[in-house]
Amino acid sequence: MNSDTMITIEIYPVEPVIGGVEYYHNKTVLEKLIFAGSDVPNGTSFGFRILGDDMEPELPRGCVAFFRACLRVENGQVGVFSLNKKLCCKRIDINKDRQRVRLLSTNPDYEPIIAPDPRNLPTFGQLLGYTMNHLVFQPLTN
Repeated sequence: MNSDTMITIEIYPVEPVIGGVEYYHNKTVLEKLIFAGSDVPNGTSFGFRILGDDMEPELPRGCVAFFRACLRVENGQVGVFSLNKKLCCKRIDINKDRQRVRLLSTNPDYEPIIAPDPRNLPTFGQLLGYTMNHLVFQPLTN
C-alpha cells in the first residue's frame, strides 16, 4: 500500500490458546488503530493484537498481526482459528489424509494442540504480516 495513505483497522485481542479470548463471536473490538499504508499488507481484512508469547519470535508479543479473511488456510500457514469459542493464532499442521490437524506455536514452550474435529476447524483468516508500529489510537465510538 502507499506509504502516504493512512488506514484505520479494527484490532481484536488474541491471547495464547491455553487461555484464548472469547470475543470474535461477539465481534468485540479491542481498539481502532491508524497505520501508515506501507505497514499494512495488501489484502488485509482485519488485525489482531498478539497478547501472548506463543508465536514468538515469529509474531512478537504486542504486535498487530494483519489477516486476510478466509475460511481455510493451507498446510503450514499461520491463521486465526476458533477452538471452544476462543480464538487463537497458530500455524496449521495437517497430515496427509486430513485425519489429524494440529495447531502449532512457534515458541517451543507451548505444546501442539490437536483439533477436536479435523474436518471442521473454524478458520477466520490467514496471516499476511505484522507491525509493531501504529500512529494514533482512535477511541471507539458507537
